[in-house]
Amino acid sequence: MELSRIARLPNKLLTALACKDCTLHKTRRNVIIGSGSLPCEILLVGEGPGANEDLRGIPFIGPSGKMLEQGLTRALRNLHMEMPSHFITNVVMCRPVEIDETGRFHNREPEPMEIMLCRKHLIDVFNEAKPKIIITLGSVASKHCKLTSDNAVFNVVHPAFVLRKQAAQPRFLRGLMTALEAYKERYL
Repeated sequence: MELSRIARLPNKLLTALACKDCTLHKTRRNVIIGSGSLPCEILLVGEGPGANEDLRGIPFIGPSGKMLEQGLTRALRNLHMEMPSHFITNVVMCRPVEIDETGRFHNREPEPMEIMLCRKHLIDVFNEAKPKIIITLGSVASKHCKLTSDNAVFNVVHPAFVLRKQAAQPRFLRGLMTALEAYKERYL
């Protein structure tokens, strides 16, 4: 992870960098706490880092991140608004992998125990973020991201799913539009 990015994170979040609570620490290169502004208006929460994210220490910088950026740009343009301050993180902060018979790593969904053990770090992010709305990306995040009853939570199709199944793109864009429109109506 880039040192300048670490220096900008609140000390409370830096405890995740030394975490060895689950087995994900054995195969990680980086702990991906998140990226963006703290506190923020909108908290985006994905499932877990992929290979690109693990390599660079930044969430959503691979193909899924590009899809997310395109979707947000399109939704914001349609709503005639600028992107509010935001922070993006995941329900687990280390890349969940399975290793095949050749020794190659492949992404997998995080296991319930991994999510449970990482939850304290997600709660720390949430407490620092103080978001007005939360956008969960994918079913894993939506199922495991019940952080508060005070925030509006919008569940959106994960951008990686859209990359695999192009027919999901309209649903993905509608989800982003719904979340951002609700934010606009309530807070702008």
